[in-house]
Formats: sequence, C-alpha cells, structure tokens
Amino acid sequence: MLGRDRHTLLGYAGEGATAVADLTAAAAAAVEGAHGEMDAYLVAGPGVDTRWTPVPVLHDGEGQFAAAYHAVEGQVFVVRPDGYLGYRGDAADLDALTRYLKATFS
Repeated sequence: MLGRDRHTLLGYAGEGATAVADLTAAAAAAVEGAHGEMDAYLVAGPGVDTRWTPVPVLHDGEGQFAAAYHAVEGQVFVVRPDGYLGYRGDAADLDALTRYLKATFS
C-alpha cells in the first residue's frame, strides 16, 4: 500500500475510537484535495467499531502501526509515494490538511 506511485492517507482510530467520523471526513477531503491521486485507509486499533465507515479498514490488532508512528486517536498521516511522511495532523483540523494538499497538489 505504501511506496507506490500515489500518496496514501492513514487515519488512526485507537482505543475508544471517538474520531471515526472525523477520520472518515478527513479521508474524503484528502482524496478530493488530491484530485483522486491519493488512497485513504482507516487504521483501527483493537475493538474499534468500523462497520459503518466507507473508508477501507486496516486492523492494527497488535499495535504495530500505533507504535511505529507514535499514533494517537484521531491523527492522520500522509505518506508520500517515496515512503516518507509528508504530513501528520489532527483529523478534525481539515483546514491544515487542506493547506498541505493544496501546496502538494496545486
């Protein structure tokens, strides 16, 4: 999923998963802001209910993603095609994400 020819947004839903709606909105905004040139996934920690989200879900059952990215509930990460992290922020802050996307995909 990473290191291909497209950017990838990863939204983290950890324990409690109070930010699933914000992560879903951030994923939609990212795909739109990247003019369809970005894939988006929700990374779900153990016990997170993701049945209603339209975003493809990756399960982080052992916490490897959370540990590697130092992820906290409600964060989004944009991984560039070269594998480097291009953006890290709060899913609820769509303005900051949109500014990054405009600078990257203008």
